[in-house]
Amino acid sequence: MRRRLLWVGLMALVIGISSAPAGAWVYVGNVGYTSGWQQLTYIAGPSGFSGTAGFLVANYYDEFNYSTLLLDGLSQGGASGNSGFELVNYNGYTLGTNSNGQVVSSIYSPDPSWPAFSAKEGTHFSQQNSYNTTPLPATFLNAYGNPGYNGSTLETPISLGSNASFSFWWAFLTTDYDPYQDFSLFYLKDGDGTIVYTEGLGQLTGTGVPLPSTLLLLGSGLLGLAPLSRLRRTRR
Repeated sequence: MRRRLLWVGLMALVIGISSAPAGAWVYVGNVGYTSGWQQLTYIAGPSGFSGTAGFLVANYYDEFNYSTLLLDGLSQGGASGNSGFELVNYNGYTLGTNSNGQVVSSIYSPDPSWPAFSAKEGTHFSQQNSYNTTPLPATFLNAYGNPGYNGSTLETPISLGSNASFSFWWAFLTTDYDPYQDFSLFYLKDGDGTIVYTEGLGQLTGTGVPLPSTLLLLGSGLLGLAPLSRLRRTRR
């Protein structure tokens, strides 16, 4: 009986993990919630890295509501000293085909509950939106492993020496709601244009990271086994 309970618990764990969102994301609630400014630092390996840094904000499934990615304070990227968008343009960056983006000093907020954002470096920053944008390749996946429907990309060349770092500030904002799990991420392309690295940024989940009921089942099952084990040891 105890072995059967353990087997059921382990199966529940597998199912629960497969349905839970992946780690290393910042989870954001429904309409009007934001991540606030966050800083990400990527550290290259011993061989360094030379290629393209990319930033994506995407709708999942629908395109009626949308989400926004803010960027500022890149430690490099952007030609002629435009790493922090202080030239008030995208000089040194490539905005993807049919992508929606602009350099701003304050964001346009379609939801009155959004807090005010100001630049982390200087007076300007980038605002990418996922509305009226192009369909995305299936390469870009959210925390649940689902591909984005459409969205905006922004890319810039970077070159890192051995163990060198690349950092930037970002914020994720949404007017959408669960189960439309909009998301944003950071990615790297090598010299051939192949995506070799992705890192999750903001992810819409509605109410934060859910604890699957199957994991609760496993926990209760293992707790139930503990007294049985102690009982057996006592009898010996």
